[in-house]
Amino acid sequence: MLTVLSASSPSFAAPEERDKDNVFVGYLFGQPRDINFRLYTHLCHAFLVADGEGKVEQRGNVPSRELTGNAHKAGVKVILSLGGWGWDRQFASIVAKPEAEDRYVKSVMAIVDESDYDGIDLDWEYPDNEKEIVGFERLTRRLRKQLDAVGEQKKRRMVLTMAASSNPGTLRWLSKEFLLETMDWVNVMTYDFTGNWTNYAGHHSPLFASSKQPGGTARSTELTMKDLLEERGILADRLAVGSPLYGRSFGVKEPYASTKDAPKNRVPWG
Repeated sequence: MLTVLSASSPSFAAPEERDKDNVFVGYLFGQPRDINFRLYTHLCHAFLVADGEGKVEQRGNVPSRELTGNAHKAGVKVILSLGGWGWDRQFASIVAKPEAEDRYVKSVMAIVDESDYDGIDLDWEYPDNEKEIVGFERLTRRLRKQLDAVGEQKKRRMVLTMAASSNPGTLRWLSKEFLLETMDWVNVMTYDFTGNWTNYAGHHSPLFASSKQPGGTARSTELTMKDLLEERGILADRLAVGSPLYGRSFGVKEPYASTKDAPKNRVPWG
């Protein structure tokens, strides 16, 4: 489980003490067990996947009417998370064919309604060209419109969120106006700054940039959020800061040392 926290809220506050506008989101992957619902306002249930023809594949415990029921009893909302890392090609294929997109939207919305989810988290990582961007925006607007319609029927707000990389460049292709129009908030993945894809060891979710980082552009949670707030002008209440509940290891003797000859690290999900 990964936790995404709002930038402005104290993580120690009990649910009844929190400002209604603040969100404390947990990404839930795998079989739910011993969930402390008091820690969250929302859970993103990951992941609902589909093939390139828009046919939804129900795997494992997604969807789960039991999860939404238990969460709602505790006053927590559950968002259905679509896609995930590695399913970007399927998204691109779906939006390239009208019949596939229609099939996909219809299936997803039926699951949201029948399993009583409180919205959708769009985890397309990431549209890579102009054609895919057009498809992403069209799909997002369709989901937003249909979620609003379901919300009217159920007499409650249905939310639409998306996951975004800690690299601000991955959001450059979406306008501020589009984000404000469609998204309740953006879950910024301010983690995985380092891993077996980098040539040095380092904190994978640093709050501040380290002077020891070798070469290139310094990266950190602070710099990512500053860029989104100050350079892009995205409102603070539309951004959630990600904090991982897992770690990464590197077979080196000291931080920021080269990993050229070190064994590849593994991720202990928890």
